[in-house]
Amino acid sequence: GVGGSGSFASGTYSLTGAGADIWGTADALRYVYTTLNGDGQITARVATEQNVHPWTKAGVMIRDSVTPGSRQALMLVSPGKGNAFQRRLATGGVSTHTAGAFVTAPYWVRLTRAGNAITASQSADGTTWTVVGTDTIAFGQTVLIGLAVSSHTTSAAATATFDNVVVESLWSNQDVGTVGLAGSTSISSGVFTLTGAGADIWGAADAFHFTYQRLTGDGEIVARVASLSATHVWHKVGVMIRNDLTPGSAHGLMLVSSGKGLAFQRRVTANGVSTNTAGPLLAAPRWVKVARAGDVITASWSDDGTTWTVVGSDTISAGDTLSLTVFENVKDDPLLGNTGQRVSVLDTVQVDGQGYIFVPYAGRIKAAGNSPEALRQAIARKLDSQTPDPQVTVNRVAGDGSTVSVSGGVGAQGVYPIERPTRSLTAMIARAGGVAIEPSVAIVRVTRGGQTGKIWLEDLYANPSLDIALRAGDRIVVETDTRAFVALGATGTQNRVPFTTQTLSAIEAIATVGGLSTSLADPTGVFVFRNEPAEIANAVLGRTDLQGDQRMVYVLDLTAPTGMFEARDFLVRDGDTVYVTEAPFVQWQKTLSAITGAASAARTVTSVGGSGSGSGSGSGSGSGI
Repeated sequence: GVGGSGSFASGTYSLTGAGADIWGTADALRYVYTTLNGDGQITARVATEQNVHPWTKAGVMIRDSVTPGSRQALMLVSPGKGNAFQRRLATGGVSTHTAGAFVTAPYWVRLTRAGNAITASQSADGTTWTVVGTDTIAFGQTVLIGLAVSSHTTSAAATATFDNVVVESLWSNQDVGTVGLAGSTSISSGVFTLTGAGADIWGAADAFHFTYQRLTGDGEIVARVASLSATHVWHKVGVMIRNDLTPGSAHGLMLVSSGKGLAFQRRVTANGVSTNTAGPLLAAPRWVKVARAGDVITASWSDDGTTWTVVGSDTISAGDTLSLTVFENVKDDPLLGNTGQRVSVLDTVQVDGQGYIFVPYAGRIKAAGNSPEALRQAIARKLDSQTPDPQVTVNRVAGDGSTVSVSGGVGAQGVYPIERPTRSLTAMIARAGGVAIEPSVAIVRVTRGGQTGKIWLEDLYANPSLDIALRAGDRIVVETDTRAFVALGATGTQNRVPFTTQTLSAIEAIATVGGLSTSLADPTGVFVFRNEPAEIANAVLGRTDLQGDQRMVYVLDLTAPTGMFEARDFLVRDGDTVYVTEAPFVQWQKTLSAITGAASAARTVTSVGGSGSGSGSGSGSGSGI
């Protein structure tokens, strides 16, 4: 129909366009555009719009190409039908409509692309935005993004003006620090491919390639590290929140490395030292997350992107050791120091088990759960009423937010920081005063991330490879072995008997209770009663139909040629009952005892009834006929 035109002056775009419509399987419009590689968005205010038809359309658009049937997305303002999000999901396909607010120009519109997800939004003021709709459109890597006008008729053109037009890529990237070799970033279908060099992200200054967005206020970044090259064991890939792009900027990084596992590394102050909290020794692919809430940065990892485990947080924890420095703005009579001493250093302030520290003239202050900066401000507020304009610094000397708890049978239960000398399990137990129970029955349990493992203390010391590295939040419990069995029948002692060794054979169990009674026991009848899991019961009995725990009885004949060996190899378990039967002659003796005991009693009664003494005389005579 009628030809279109476009012009730009003083920050305002003026577009004139005709065409039957932007709809159906093919479009007719005037389009002013630029190219966008990867993710990005366009924002504009439709300032004015000529009312040629109620469905005259002016708005922001993303499309694959300038062919009429191209895939496209349009967030529009119309003079008589309100706002709408319209799109064509496939080349030459039909169009789809989602209604927005029933308003007219001037109004703000926006389209955002993140991978294949296209989101259309509207705003009355350019500040508060409302999502009109989101859809999935399989655009190519590079798209055309710009401003569109269609009059909805071929006989007349419509003019619309746009201001506050901004086209931006959602991600920027650059090398930070002295990297040696230039890095790069490419984004395709939601997959980011980064190439970077540099000595390290560590120490007081970093050197790496960074792909980033600006974050205002609290927020988080989540990503799955799908793969990484193994150029060095400390090759680092991960997600980062960073204050600025200078090499010494404060930052928090949750990383996956080539050979050192996962870690949360951070620099809490600009140009300060870096701190590490080790995560599990895992490799890519792995999910990682860094979240910001005020001054607190929390780093986490996940196997599936759903269930997350916190590696560390830049917060002070119970057991940390802090160094406090107070600068007072007085010369003659400082609050904390001697005369003329303006700087006072408290170099070993430990956070107690309840999370508090004590500062002279400030009292007890809650430290655990606060960042060093938040604690610094709290101390300064406490001292401000007593000394003019105090300046306070807080540094973590030990712990770095990484602490473990040690309890149970140790010399000194408590919360301890993970320091260089106490990074291993045995070193931390020694730090807690060592084991205070019998080592042969001592079990060490470690709980980490909702899972608990245990090891015998003797095995821990006998096998250095089992001496694991500790992680923040580990809970260590040293406890006495609680296993026991019950001995009954013709044994030396009948009792509940605790285990005194890691393993206990049937022979050892019998010996523990004084052996078999030589006058009573039947060595052919040693029984072990036990509840066996279904899988073991089925295997023992050659069956497959048993379910749940089964009551099983094992019989040991110590008189058989291999009986003693079998009893030596048969292990008694926690909760077993060992029962030794009496010999058959013992039962016969008991029967005889019952019989002979009754006869003796009868004789005793007879004897009592027939015994006595007496005297008498008499005479008599008789005759017979």
